[in-house]
Amino acid sequence: MHYSKFLFLIGLVLFGLLLWSLGFQGIAGIASIISSANPFVFLFALLLIIPGILLKGWKQSLLLGNFGKKISLKESSEIWLAGYLLGAISPGRSGDFFRAVYFKKNFGIKTGNGVSCILIERVLDVGFLLIAGIIGFIYFSLLFGLPQSIVFVLCIVLAFFIILFLLLTRKETALRIGRPLFRLVPRRFKEKARSGFHDFFEGIQAYKNNKKLVFFALLLTVFSWILFFFQAYFLAFSLNIEISLATVSAMMPITTLAEIVPTVFGIGTRDFTLLGLFGLMGMAKETAISFSLTILLIEIIEAFFGAFFLRKIKNT
Repeated sequence: MHYSKFLFLIGLVLFGLLLWSLGFQGIAGIASIISSANPFVFLFALLLIIPGILLKGWKQSLLLGNFGKKISLKESSEIWLAGYLLGAISPGRSGDFFRAVYFKKNFGIKTGNGVSCILIERVLDVGFLLIAGIIGFIYFSLLFGLPQSIVFVLCIVLAFFIILFLLLTRKETALRIGRPLFRLVPRRFKEKARSGFHDFFEGIQAYKNNKKLVFFALLLTVFSWILFFFQAYFLAFSLNIEISLATVSAMMPITTLAEIVPTVFGIGTRDFTLLGLFGLMGMAKETAISFSLTILLIEIIEAFFGAFFLRKIKNT
């Protein structure tokens, strides 16, 4: 069985267990909440997908510009969507790195350079989410008396994340770590692996030398996530869920980090995370699952367009 199908089954099993625990009455309650949603607010929330994708496409185009390649916002957004689909159905969203192949094929950007671009994107996103997640846990700790140990653990994870990034983006350190692994590479692939390694660190060095560009990419990262928090708030508002923008903003980084656990589209892991957070606020399980399903809808819509553009990319 293909691994993505296996992950999909894991998510479905978790989600199925959740629905089973709710029973028929709970499922009917979810259907009732969703069917009574305000259609105008809900549609507005869905339309926020467009500026969100454009911001991500802009960030990708900006980072690739560091290699002297100019890519239009339209094409960059299409490539990002295609990568999003592959990332959503792969463990740890690793499929997103497929974009590096397209960068080389259509723009002549060396694969290692392309991988460095995607890595910088990923580091900015995960770094922001970890910081926002820490703030979110502090927020919930103050409101509901959660143990401070959770915040402490997240701070350790953030520190480890930063140290690991700094170490692995030092060529000398990576050489020491990678030399034993390089011996395992088949002879016919050694030259390509060596070339990709040097191209990757050439890309990393290019970003180190252009800190203003990386800072601007960071700003786009922050804006895109803030937009997503607003989108999640309007989704909750459309479902008549009484929750503040601050609470949604504290909740979504935690939920998004939970989606990194290998399941397809975060099915199962996102639901259980939101169930716990909504439970802290004394809200019904049906409310949490209804909100989770609207987040899933956004991801499915983005993946649908990603599938369309992936097919277009493969045919070029």
